[in-house]
Amino acid sequence: LTVSCYSADAQGRACGKCDACRFRKQGFVEAGIDDPTRYN
Repeated sequence: LTVSCYSADAQGRACGKCDACRFRKQGFVEAGIDDPTRYN
């Protein structure tokens, strides 16, 4: 699993708020797949 977040924390958890996170979340929604990304 990759981390595309601009502000990921030291544990690799994504912020869930930056553009990269929003695009990633939307992609999973549109694909109908559960998002395995860990968000803080």
